[in-house]
Amino acid sequence: GGAHACVDDVARFLQYFANPDRRVLKKQTAAAMIANQTEGLNKRWGLGWMLNNGQFGAGCSAATFGHSGSTGTLCWLDPESHLRFVLLTTQPATESTATLLHPVSNAISLAH
Repeated sequence: GGAHACVDDVARFLQYFANPDRRVLKKQTAAAMIANQTEGLNKRWGLGWMLNNGQFGAGCSAATFGHSGSTGTLCWLDPESHLRFVLLTTQPATESTATLLHPVSNAISLAH
């Protein structure tokens, strides 16, 4: 928590994990971060990244990874469709998830 970035920076950060190079992390490390590390548990998580459990867009593949935040933020990247989504708000997630984040995320993922 407490990170600050613009939409372009978050989108580039997501893209790095879909196409990592060795400038920041080894390719194997980046791949492990978007691979399921919680086998047998209720939700799939990589190392820091949420893996698609239906919380991203309705049109997203199972390979989609991303994250959400308590201040009404949602970002994801679907490596199969090459679609990225970033929505940053200051509306608490308790208020914005059902009314803004998920409806817009669904619309974008299904329109692709």
